Amino acid sequence: MPRLRLISLFSLFLAGSLILTGCFHRTEQTNPDIDDIVTETGFILDISDSTGQAVVTQPGDIIRIALPINLDTPELQWGFRSPLSGGFISLKSHTVNEEFSDWSFRIEKKGQFDLRFIFSTLLPEAESVDIYEVNVLVADDRSNPPGLFVTNPVEGEWLTTTFTVNGFALSGSPVVYKVTDSNGLELNSGFFTAQDSDTRFVSFNEELIYEGSGDTNGVLEIVIQGDDASKVEIPIRLVS
Repeated sequence: MPRLRLISLFSLFLAGSLILTGCFHRTEQTNPDIDDIVTETGFILDISDSTGQAVVTQPGDIIRIALPINLDTPELQWGFRSPLSGGFISLKSHTVNEEFSDWSFRIEKKGQFDLRFIFSTLLPEAESVDIYEVNVLVADDRSNPPGLFVTNPVEGEWLTTTFTVNGFALSGSPVVYKVTDSNGLELNSGFFTAQDSDTRFVSFNEELIYEGSGDTNGVLEIVIQGDDASKVEIPIRLVS
């Protein structure tokens, strides 16, 4: 089969993947999850080689991912899988050539999300041949991000006396936490240290325990020791 026909076939698989997932809109279309279209900063961040890492960006930036393809197996293609909601990104462009499936997205708002693609066929139960996944941390200013991003728990979540906190912190940072009830009574406090790594941010997943009786509203406070600007306060509901 000529190479142009292989590229066309590959493009058809990719187009089908986008229709099936329905995961984002091009920037000229309306995305119901996006309140205000942000102004582009002109900054383009190529994260093609960042799989398995955390990257920092800001609203208005463009992130680019060039994923390698193999025209000898056109039935295999890169399919977008995450984020499927939240309005974090808009698709700027997607092109396919003989070597890469090239994607560009605009960052729409602050937050944290996993950007994920899988390399597989379009069959519903097909196993992935390869996975590309990056943790994207979106701050007000990419050059001066907070030292802490908390993914879970979220505001208003019901928590039992033992619960898990996860997110991202600056590599090697001491992280202090405190749980208080609706009267400001401290139910528990402690600290943990984010893993030391060559990367700027690392993920953390810590199991916390508080002591209390009865159901009440409360607050989970997490901060990097000595860095008040990193403080995160999350209203929660406590269930004993």
